[in-house]
Order: sequence, then C-alpha cells, then structure tokens
Amino acid sequence: MTETIDRQRHPAPDTPPRVSIGLPVYNGERFIGQAIEALLTQTYRDFELIVCDNGSTDRTIDIIRQYAKRDPRLRFYQNPHNLGWWGNYNRAFELATGEFFMWNADDDLRAPTFIERCLAPLEHDPWAILCYAQTKLIDSQGCEIPRDAQRRGYYIDHAGNLLRMRNAEPLDKRLDSPHLVDRFRDIVLKTNFCHEQYGLIRREVLAKTNLMQNYYGSDKAMLAQLSLLGRFTSVPEPLFSSRRHIEQSSNIVSARDRAIWSGATTKLKNSLRPRTMVFQGCLEAALKTPMTPSERIACVWIVLRYLTVADKWLMMFEEMTGWKKRKLLKHVS
Repeated sequence: MTETIDRQRHPAPDTPPRVSIGLPVYNGERFIGQAIEALLTQTYRDFELIVCDNGSTDRTIDIIRQYAKRDPRLRFYQNPHNLGWWGNYNRAFELATGEFFMWNADDDLRAPTFIERCLAPLEHDPWAILCYAQTKLIDSQGCEIPRDAQRRGYYIDHAGNLLRMRNAEPLDKRLDSPHLVDRFRDIVLKTNFCHEQYGLIRREVLAKTNLMQNYYGSDKAMLAQLSLLGRFTSVPEPLFSSRRHIEQSSNIVSARDRAIWSGATTKLKNSLRPRTMVFQGCLEAALKTPMTPSERIACVWIVLRYLTVADKWLMMFEEMTGWKKRKLLKHVS
C-alpha cells in the first residue's frame, strides 16, 4: 500500500513557500478543525500546511479534506500504515520544502500573528535557529489553565475532568545565551513541557538532529541537540496555546502505558527504560556535537546531573507503582 496524496487543483507555486508547517494527526476529529483554522488565518501568508494522517478511523480525514478544498496551501498526506507518533512527526518534516519549519499538534492553537512575530527575529539574527512564543495552557473548552494548577500537579477542567499537570517551568531560562553550555543546561535541567519544539525552526538546522525517536521524551533530546547548534530566541507575548485534555498522552499517569502509546517495542514497555533513553539522547548530543573540550566536559556533567534530580526519580516511582494515579484520584473523590 502506498502513501495517498490529496493534490489540489491549483497549480504548484514556482518557488517553495518560506515556511512549512507540519501537522501530524491521528483520530483528532475533536480539535483538528480549530487547529487548521488557526493556521490558515495567520497574518503571514507564505506557507504550506502539511497534514499527515496516521490511519485515523474517526472523522478526521473528512474534516481535513473540507479545508483542503478551500485553501491550496494545505497538502494532505495519508500514511500507508500507522507510523507511530514519532514517525508521523518525522514524516511531516520530511515533506517540508520551506526555509523555516514548525510542528503543530492537532489540538493546539496559535494566535494569528504567531508566524509573523516569530519569523522576524530569525530574519534579523542569522545566529538564532529557533524562535518560540510564550505559552499558555488551555483546557478542552479553550479556557486558560492558571499557573498555580501546574504547581499543585493537577487541574479539574470546566467539564469536570481531572488533568495531570507538571511543575511550572522557571521563567529565567537562558536559551538565548551565546554560550552553548548555558542553553544545554537549561534544556536538560529546566525544561519539562518542551513547548519550544513548536517554535519556528530553521529547517536545515533541524535536519542535523535525530528528530523524534521511538520513546516518550525524545522531544527533550531533540531540543538538547538543537540547543548546541545555535541560539533560541522568543517573543514575549503568549501566542501559543497548548491544550490539556483527558485524551492526550500527557494525561497518561502510567509510564508503561505511555511507552506503549509512543509505539515502543515490548522490551521498552516499562518505567525505567524511557527515562534512560532520554538520558542517552542528551548524552549523545553532548558527545557528538562539535565543541571545545571544556564545553564537552561541562555538557556531559550536566547530563549526569540530570540523573540526580530527585523529583524525576520520585515521579518515576509514583508512575511505576500507581501512586501517581491514586494521588490524583483523591482530588475527585
């Protein structure tokens, strides 16, 4: 079975668009329309929207085709079989032709000026390789989730669903530092949500990384690689809305179930292995990226420090034993 491509009746442009957007989706009928609408109404118009379906069995395909008929910038691909979440993310990138690239999850939203505001710093600073906007969390109804909910570890949304939350990230990350050790440190030790992966990235630089890999948390390892290749920059406005809802992977409280969701093999369906693979991915970045000997020693030490963060081991223990789920359920009992 070969890949299915929905081609538009409109002629292809003579030159590739400046920006490519990769939207991987699987059974996303609930939010995919909102996600596409937010992208097609961007104030910056010179982009292609690459939607890769991973074998959806709901109304996702019909919804995508409705938008494809309306806007020739939407290119729709159907994978011949389910590639796993990581494979579908990589496939969307492989199909991109623009100078700049960004991923968009099928349930997230962007403000209309997102591309315009993130593109400007990259055009003016050749040393910057990624630009992201500040993030706000929203629930299934589109209501903003307060920051204190992140601190307490759970949130009950407007529909009464209990959502698992992670600690709020510090606001003082130095991802724009000219020193690669500073950037690497703050990705490895201070980054939990990895929202930066949904920023606008120079495509040729992203191609130098391992992209997404077959384990939960590979986005962190990819960002660690990127942090060693160049500076990140950001815009201060909260132009990116990351949705939290009951069906998504971040709401899975069992590490084993999360590994299964990510498409890992049977050997990887345990609590410890995915953690060590994130460690291995960051260590590989520290060992293989060109840098001075002193920088390499500092980066390796940062990765070793990652293994000593107590709350990560506590979280792993809670997920492995089921304590995390029982703790969350107390708040709705």
